[in-house]
Amino acid sequence: MRSRRRCAPFTPMWFLVCAGLVTVAFGLLHLFGARNYTSILSGTAGSTNGSVVAALLGLAYAFAYFATVLVAPVLVIAAGVMAALTARRRAP
Repeated sequence: MRSRRRCAPFTPMWFLVCAGLVTVAFGLLHLFGARNYTSILSGTAGSTNGSVVAALLGLAYAFAYFATVLVAPVLVIAAGVMAALTARRRAP
């Protein structure tokens, strides 16, 4: 059995894993149709579910969308910069 290597926090791999998790969470919410529930955020209830469920799904989708658009690219850029600086520091 192969042992799994833990990903230390604040390393390039950790930043990439976090960006991937944010993107996967958004993808799953989008796949399951949570986008339809964002109408509750504008004050219109377009769903047949209770307003609390619709509001929570709408907020979760909006949060995941903004995290995917704003946070994930920053994490990927930070991972690249950190990896380049680490490689430069190790070079003779």
